[in-house]
Amino acid sequence: RFDVSRAILRGKGARRGAEGEEPPPPTEADLASKARLAAFHEFLTTEVDLGNMCRQEEVSMVPPELLRVEPGHRVLDMCAAPGSKTQQILEHLMAPMKASGAALAAPGAGGAAGAAGGNGVAGGGGGGGGAG
Repeated sequence: RFDVSRAILRGKGARRGAEGEEPPPPTEADLASKARLAAFHEFLTTEVDLGNMCRQEEVSMVPPELLRVEPGHRVLDMCAAPGSKTQQILEHLMAPMKASGAALAAPGAGGAAGAAGGNGVAGGGGGGGGAG
C-alpha cells in the first residue's frame, strides 16, 4: 500500500521559502514521502507498461457510468481517443455470460474509427486527441 496524499501528487505539498529566500532543507518526513511517491510512480508506470492498468482522469470515468450500458446495447462514442471510455463501455457490454452488443468508436479530433463487437471481436480507434 502506498500512503501518498492527493496534495503531494499534485505538487501542493512542496516546501517553499519566502520570496527571495532559499526553501528550508527537507525533513526526514519529506524525504520519506518523496521515496513513497517515487515507488508509487514506478508501480504505476510498470503496471501501465504491462497492460494491467490504464490511467484515466476521474472526470472521464463518469460518462460510461451514467449511460448505464448493458449487454445488448449499441453505443456510438464520438470522442473515443485514446479509448479509455470506450474500454469502459466494452466492459459493460461484455458482462460475464451475457456478452452481446456493439460499440463504434470515432476519435473526436479526426483519425480512423474503430468498431468493437460483443462477440469478442475488437478493433481500435486511432489518431485524434482527447482525454479518453
